[in-house]
Amino acid sequence: MKVVFLVAMLLATWFLIITGVLYGQISFYKHHKQGLLPRGEGEYNGPRNLDTKTGGPKRQMSVRKKYPTDFKAKVVLEILKEEKSVSQLSSEYGIHPSILNRWRNMVIEKLPSFFTDEQKNLENIKAQYEKQIQDLYAEVGRLTTELTWLKKKSGL
Repeated sequence: MKVVFLVAMLLATWFLIITGVLYGQISFYKHHKQGLLPRGEGEYNGPRNLDTKTGGPKRQMSVRKKYPTDFKAKVVLEILKEEKSVSQLSSEYGIHPSILNRWRNMVIEKLPSFFTDEQKNLENIKAQYEKQIQDLYAEVGRLTTELTWLKKKSGL
């Protein structure tokens, strides 16, 4: 009889402890003493920035850094010189090595285009565009003079 009573008491205390932990009324975490984790329902330790999905702290959205093109060119030239390793340049400039490798690969990929006729094609397209703009300005001038001549003739 005493054994059954003791087992029942033991089960009841374990049930109370487990439900207390589940509902946040009892905690075994040392962080509760520091006020880092939420405690029981009646206590308020200030605003919490918790994620609704995970229940943990929200991660701030990082702002993507933008580097000027002349800076990128300078860094890539240093990479291509191979006087320092990518990891050394990474720590020197504070840029992740994967970004430096991406910049280097972009330069190496586009390097052959400097020696092809594509530059000449671009110059031809630019010259045609400028000629078209000049022709359009000339036509606008011609149309405005015709319009003023017609206004004079019609008496308006």
